[in-house]
Amino acid sequence: MLESDIIPFVKMGVALFVLVNPLERDPHLHGGCTPADYLILSSIVALVGVATWLALRAADPLRRALGDTGIDVSTRVSGLIVTAIAVEMAYNGLLSLFPQLAVPPQPRAETGAASSRRAVAFRIVRHYGCGAWRD
Repeated sequence: MLESDIIPFVKMGVALFVLVNPLERDPHLHGGCTPADYLILSSIVALVGVATWLALRAADPLRRALGDTGIDVSTRVSGLIVTAIAVEMAYNGLLSLFPQLAVPPQPRAETGAASSRRAVAFRIVRHYGCGAWRD
């Protein structure tokens, strides 16, 4: 048996149930889809198709205008945005699994060296007049 002949077994029943079940049940809740529903859905699909076509048509001129450096910067920025979305989704998933994580931390009273350093810094700023704190 070749390695390419081995098909891994993955339980996808739960994931497919979560994705497909609402799509199956929604039209049946209100008596089925009307022709207006199909018209709205078709116009949304057409609008997304036109937007995709326009984006793909603009890709080559945009690439030429941005250059290699601009493409690298935009790739990194979009990667950062996608990473932030992924972290937020993972955080929300953990909060739904462990609701006790959502409890806000209690504020700590400032004592010791940190509070005294902050007080000294504030007095220096007030004495020498810096920005909005100037009398």
